[in-house]
Amino acid sequence: EKLLFNDFQDFLSRKQRVPEKRLSYYLRWVSRFHEFCARQNVDGNGKDAIALYLQDLAKDHEDWQVQQAN
Repeated sequence: EKLLFNDFQDFLSRKQRVPEKRLSYYLRWVSRFHEFCARQNVDGNGKDAIALYLQDLAKDHEDWQVQQAN
């Protein structure tokens, strides 16, 4: 899993040109999404999984945080 996130971080910084100072936020939201899917036994592919994750986040996060995760 760590290798996967290292590859994803490289992808974000090189291909998507995410600024270095924002990488940790992207990686944190992706990691939390991955944990949510595993915990809820949800297939992480597709818009339905993302919608469920965002609904779950909205229960205990500010609107701006949910938007950032989206």
